[in-house]
Amino acid sequence: MKTLVQYTKRPYIYAVLITIGVMALYSILHTSGTSSYFIASISLYTLLLFELYSTKFYATTMDDQLELTAKNKKHRKAHWVHHLIMPTVLFVSIVLFIFSNSQLNLAFVIALISLVLFSILFLNIKAYYENKYKLEHKTANVYDVISIASVFMLSFSIFVVTALLDELYIVTGLLNTALLIILGYLTLARYHLINKQGGILLFAMLMVYINTFLALLNFEISIVAHAILTTFVYYYFTAIVNHHEEKSLDLKVIIEYLAVFVLIFVIIILGHI
Repeated sequence: MKTLVQYTKRPYIYAVLITIGVMALYSILHTSGTSSYFIASISLYTLLLFELYSTKFYATTMDDQLELTAKNKKHRKAHWVHHLIMPTVLFVSIVLFIFSNSQLNLAFVIALISLVLFSILFLNIKAYYENKYKLEHKTANVYDVISIASVFMLSFSIFVVTALLDELYIVTGLLNTALLIILGYLTLARYHLINKQGGILLFAMLMVYINTFLALLNFEISIVAHAILTTFVYYYFTAIVNHHEEKSLDLKVIIEYLAVFVLIFVIIILGHI
């Protein structure tokens, strides 16, 4: 019984452990330097991998399920995206964000993001392997939240690092475009939209971002504002993919999202004139 209780608490225990490790990275970065920081990050990542593997191992062992079911085999691509790639993306995003912005006043926010997202993520993965479909469905939105949060943290990190390296501003735009392509593809893979329709949605997102980025070249916009706009582009892409999944996507929905995005864009521009 004791082992069973501990097992049910595994998602929260490991989320707390990883969050403590994330907070330790702040101290390591300030006291030991860059190399120690990334070595410690790799060590912490092994703990994440152990949790992902052990969750599958214990769940399948308890249920005598040593292989994926037929349904899971059918969605193997989404399975790998959900249970390995997205946790890795979230972890890398946090590590790079701390590296590019190590201010201690953000430590609590990062700790909260880490604790909440990893808790729900591990809970969803555990529910998946235990065939708890209601719980899995209730927590499935965590992947969209992880994607959106990761876009902001990675985009911000790209802007900071390229600025420190004195790279041309256009390099930042290219790296952010690559970021949106990768995470956009992962989103489409999770929704099983690797087809012509998904390609159109991804292309539309990239066109909106590229034109937004080029328009911002005429204004002195802060790094945070750039990252926010990049994140909003991806957020609307995710929302439209969700509408497509629910078969509620139409021209009216697209126009509404574009109108809100244009309003946000104008507000940010006016705030920096």
